[in-house]
Amino acid sequence: MQITQQQQLLYTVKKEPKMAPKVADFFFKVMVFYCVFDGVRSFMVVGADQLTFGKEISVSVLTFMLFLKRPSGLFKRLLYSNMLFSIYLIFAGTLMIVLNGYARSTLGGEFDVVGYPTAFATHFKNIEGGFAILSLFCYEHLTNKPIKNLLKYFVKLCFIYVVLTLLCYTFLDLSFIFEKHWPDRISIGYPTLDAQVLCFGLAYVIFSKNAFSKLWKAIYIPFLIIGTVISATETGLLSIFVVLMMYVIYYIITNPVAKVLSVKNIAAIVVIVGGITLFNSAKVPIPGDFEIYLNLFENKFESASNKITGKFSNQNTDIDDRSAQTRQREVIKAFSVNDDSASLILGGPIELAMFIENENYFLLRAYGIIGFTLYYVWALAILLFALKKIKQNARYLLLVGLALIIMSSLSLITTYVFGLPVCIGMFIANAFADNNKSNNSLSQIR
Repeated sequence: MQITQQQQLLYTVKKEPKMAPKVADFFFKVMVFYCVFDGVRSFMVVGADQLTFGKEISVSVLTFMLFLKRPSGLFKRLLYSNMLFSIYLIFAGTLMIVLNGYARSTLGGEFDVVGYPTAFATHFKNIEGGFAILSLFCYEHLTNKPIKNLLKYFVKLCFIYVVLTLLCYTFLDLSFIFEKHWPDRISIGYPTLDAQVLCFGLAYVIFSKNAFSKLWKAIYIPFLIIGTVISATETGLLSIFVVLMMYVIYYIITNPVAKVLSVKNIAAIVVIVGGITLFNSAKVPIPGDFEIYLNLFENKFESASNKITGKFSNQNTDIDDRSAQTRQREVIKAFSVNDDSASLILGGPIELAMFIENENYFLLRAYGIIGFTLYYVWALAILLFALKKIKQNARYLLLVGLALIIMSSLSLITTYVFGLPVCIGMFIANAFADNNKSNNSLSQIR
């Protein structure tokens, strides 16, 4: 019996199933798991250092698979994934670290801090973020699945993180696994980073269309907001405000005014405001350690509100002045050595830059004016792409993600932490996939 070419093809596919998409999907999920729980890993009682290699393994495997498949539209992928910046870091950044050659031990005791990574370890983590974004940009190309699957998985992990945090501070004693490292915050991870990751999850839930049922949206949104609030970071509180306000703006520009002012929407606002008022006025018993944090939350809300309005009380002004002065001293120290033209243009001692919890100053000190410029060329490219069709849901969501990254840069080294590059990478992939309307759309980029 003669077998046709089509039958032979079907037989081959059934006999030899392709494992690559499944392998890729597994490592993408590992990557997103670390995106949400990397801060938790860092403060685990045991195994924190050993578990870090899951990030490097997942990024390395996916990058290798990506170059094996050689997707089309390479330049566009490099531009939107921040790879031009990473390529600069690989060559010029590495060279400048070798030439500057400053060990912390030679810079005085004030720079010799236990627990900080070496210069090359820090350098590698800044490069790693670009490859994570690039691989996520090609998620659909490598897995043959829609990117919204990975984003839904991301939101579920964010929800689990919040639930686990609440349980650790109320009904469960998990101190033998998770440290309560922050005495003034409810967090089992790194509060500032975790709050920003949760805000990415919140943004996707409220902007997504048909990704979640109404019931799950009603569950996810308050939990993600609660998780951000209990982290007690001003950056997180301001990020919630930005996400919600940008959604209001998006909702207004994409819907008729009559629909925005519908009876249903007005009723929902009344119920929400009324519920918050009743909760604040009621004497609700709070289990565990929660009660001691209430004053902290009030102060954080007041400080965040003052930042929004621009009006500071004398107490908050003193706190902000001390914080600003501390940061200013760190910046002065970082730029006090190797201030020659080459170091200012190409990069200086990264050992000094890592002490500045600010992406902009970090880039200027570690990778110079050129590195700083390349980083914001990437941000500008995302901005222009997002603004190209502002009414498209995924484009606007990408704009929100960019706003969160820029805000995070004021209190974090966003290229160093793993979670934020992964978050923005998923949003970039989502924006392009939504534009092409195909489950494997990214493979068609030209």
